[in-house]
Amino acid sequence: MMGGKSRDRERFPPIVEDINEDPARYLDVDRLSDLQLAKARIRGIDFFQELRAWRAVERSLSDDGHVSEHHRSTVMEWLDEREAELEEIGERDERVEPGSRTPSPPAEYTWVDCEGGERPTSTVDADRYRAATDGGEDA
Repeated sequence: MMGGKSRDRERFPPIVEDINEDPARYLDVDRLSDLQLAKARIRGIDFFQELRAWRAVERSLSDDGHVSEHHRSTVMEWLDEREAELEEIGERDERVEPGSRTPSPPAEYTWVDCEGGERPTSTVDADRYRAATDGGEDA
């Protein structure tokens, strides 16, 4: 936080080991207005395991007095909404069949503004920008 005293955020290494991210990074904030990034991240959760981890972190932050009850109820509501969506649409692995996605083909391009469609090269003389070292004005 800029301009004022702030505490270090809580960290949850076992959660990081489990889901490869620390929800406290998004949840351990001082103001409700700072939760917008958490809300966006929650919308992107694709697995129930992640939801459980986020709930555990939020409960821990609340129980330890790091966040307010209003903070906790707001976040838990977002997590409940996302859980309902996941129950309806399924986890990501259930929605995407293995092998159903193919990589994009390599991009092909032509430089239409250039003679022969070739990419232009720089013709700037590198010595032009070198500082004069002999006391004169020329490089």
